[in-house]
Parts: sequence; C-alpha cells; structure tokens
Amino acid sequence: MNDISKIQFEERNVTSAVTWGILAGVYFGLVTFLQKDGFIQSDLISLWLSISELIIIIAITVWVVKIARKLDRPPIIWGICAFLFSPITLIVIGFQDYKIDDKNIKKIIDELRLEFNTELLHIKSTKDLSAEELNEVEIKLKEKFNQKLKWIIAEGKFKDGAEVDKIENQSIIEEEKEEEEVVQSVSDQKWTSESGKCPACGAAISEIATVCPECGLTIS
Repeated sequence: MNDISKIQFEERNVTSAVTWGILAGVYFGLVTFLQKDGFIQSDLISLWLSISELIIIIAITVWVVKIARKLDRPPIIWGICAFLFSPITLIVIGFQDYKIDDKNIKKIIDELRLEFNTELLHIKSTKDLSAEELNEVEIKLKEKFNQKLKWIIAEGKFKDGAEVDKIENQSIIEEEKEEEEVVQSVSDQKWTSESGKCPACGAAISEIATVCPECGLTIS
C-alpha cells in the first residue's frame, strides 16, 4: 500500500504544472515550425534554440519527478515520460491526485472533500463575511479537515468499513457545531443588530440581547 501519511484531505491538482506544460508545448511547436520552414537562417540561432529546448526538457523532467514523489507515484516512469514527451507529461501529472490504493481511505477522503465543500458553501450563503474573512475561514476549514484525516489515519479507523460509516454519522452530528466554531474563531468583531433580528442568521432577538440564542453571534 502507498504511504498514506503523505495524503492531504484537499485534492492535489498542480495547476501551475498544467500552465507551464501548455506554454512549453507552444514554445516547442513554435521552434519546430521556425526551423522546418526555413525562417531561421543562422545556424547559431538554431543551435541556441535547440539547447534551450533541451534545458526546458531537463527542467520539466526534474519537476515531474518531484511531483510524482509527492503524489506517491513511480518517479522513474514519470521521469522517462517527461523526458520523451515533456509538455504532455507535465500537463497530465498536473491533473493527478494522491495515489490511494485502499478503498476505505479513498472513500473517507472523498467524503471529507464533499463535506468540506458543503460546509464552505453553507458558510458563504448564510454568513455575512468579508472576502478576507471567508479566505481565513476556508484556511481554517482545510486545517480542520486535514487534522480529521490525520486522526483517522493515526487511529487506523479506515481499516474497518463499519468504522467508516460510524465516522460519517458522527461528522454529520458535529458539522453545525464545528462550522460555528470556525466562523467565530475568524470573525471576532461584534455585530450590530437591526430591527430585532440577528445579522448572521436572521433569528428574532430582543433589543437588549448581547448574544444570538440561535447561532451564538456576539451582538453590540
């Protein structure tokens, strides 16, 4: 089985690799076009272009090998492919995720990713937070789910299918509580109530209330 300690909860897409793979492909295509159609008359320029292509191929090969190791994929095979088909290999590995052999741990990670996206969407749609606060909330949520995944791996909970279902059910019960804790840890500022309603959840509150009885928001 692969080294699951390297696995992160969030999907490992290397978007920069895809971008540079496309750029390298365009560059190689342009150089090939110029050399074949006789646009470059100087042998020295043609030599420098060929050397630049070789340098790019070597750089891509090294990069692909590093990415392959992080994703727990065979670096030698990916390195050979990168040397022979540099741009294509760089683009392909840029879309790869961590290699996960165990079906139970793969199921847990898929569930955690779905739960993260659902929770983040719920916060965005129900909480009046600034862009900076939402970014901090997203970072804290990722930390929370990464810690949850590490706990599951450390405890070996993924080895038992029944335990997987138990963890999922427990996550559903604790989801709302954890969501409020994350939001409150980011948004420490006090909110002003208008028209006897909570600015966060819209629950009816008294004019002298300092804390919303529904969501626990501090109100000034």
